[in-house]
Parts: sequence; C-alpha cells; structure tokens
Amino acid sequence: MSGPENRRRLVLPGDRLCVIEEFLPKSGTRVLPTGDVISTTIGQPEYNHKKHEVSVKSVKNIEKLKIGDIVLCEVQDAQEKLAGCLILAKNGKKLKNEWSCVIIQAPPTLTVGDLVLARIIEEVSGTYTVTINERGLGVVLAFCDKCGSQLRHGRSGLFCSRCRKTYRKKVVPYYGNINKIVDILGLQSIPTSVSSNGG
Repeated sequence: MSGPENRRRLVLPGDRLCVIEEFLPKSGTRVLPTGDVISTTIGQPEYNHKKHEVSVKSVKNIEKLKIGDIVLCEVQDAQEKLAGCLILAKNGKKLKNEWSCVIIQAPPTLTVGDLVLARIIEEVSGTYTVTINERGLGVVLAFCDKCGSQLRHGRSGLFCSRCRKTYRKKVVPYYGNINKIVDILGLQSIPTSVSSNGG
C-alpha cells in the first residue's frame, strides 16, 4: 500500500500518494480523474488508517537546491544515457530531506549503487537534472555488479579484486578515498587505518 512506503518521504506537488479507494484526499492533496490522489504541496504525507484519509503536512525551512550546486548522488536506476539518483549531500553538507535527480547523457558504464559527484544544471517543478560530464565530477565510489565488492582503481580503470572484472568509468581524482567521501557528506572523518582499503 502506498501509505507505509511514503510516510517518511518528502513529497512534491504532483507526486502520487495512493488511489482514492485506499485513502480519501484531505489538506495538501487532490484527486485526479484517474482516481489517483496526488500532493499539491511540498511536505510530509500523513496517512490516517482509521479514517482512511491522507493529507500532506507542509514542511517549512526545506533545504532547497539550486542550479550550480555540487551534489553527491547514489545511482538507483541506470539506463542508456539516463540514470535516476538519490541526492545525499550538497556542497559538503548532508541533506535532511530526500531529493531525486536525473543524470542526462549518463555514461553507459554507470551502475546501480555508484556514488557520483555531479552538478545541478536544471530544475523543473522540483525535479533536478545533473551532469557529471565536467572536470572534477564523476564516480566517487563504485561496487562490482557481480559480487558487490568495492572496485579498486588501477592503471587501466576500475577493477574487482575478487572477480577480476574491469570497468571503465569516469572517476574523480580521489576515487575510493573514504575520508574525502565522508567530508563531502559533511560527516566526521574516520581513522586512516579504516579508510586505507578504499584504494
């Protein structure tokens, strides 16, 4: 059911919450001719299972992103020349709210789970478009799509030390540097002895 899945997520105007057979639309929502109930504001969805009602509580002081922001993203869906991502941090600060973005002209070598550093180039109705096709941007950390091991950086590109599979990805100069990634997330650095396995 839609409610439990989205309860803690930040929704944007137009986001689908449920169908009218599940919950009746209240404040911050409206029903479409199709029967889908959507949000009309930015906020947190609230589902009343006893009354079978859904509303969206408007969230104030939301961390907004803007064009030009450098963001750390996790690839969640990779297709040819297009990748859907979850934005984890911007300009070295971890985000409290969840935002999604799309990488346009994405290299075909991007895979689900890759952490990438990108720049926001467009925003339309709360949907962000980012690029990694600039100097200093690219994959920060990646994992083998076969065994899940962290990929190491070698002379010929990235490789899995377990499967011996090689990958060609556009990487940042500090690829695999865990402390640098922690800094980008706005968190406290960890001991070098722990991060030394990052390659």
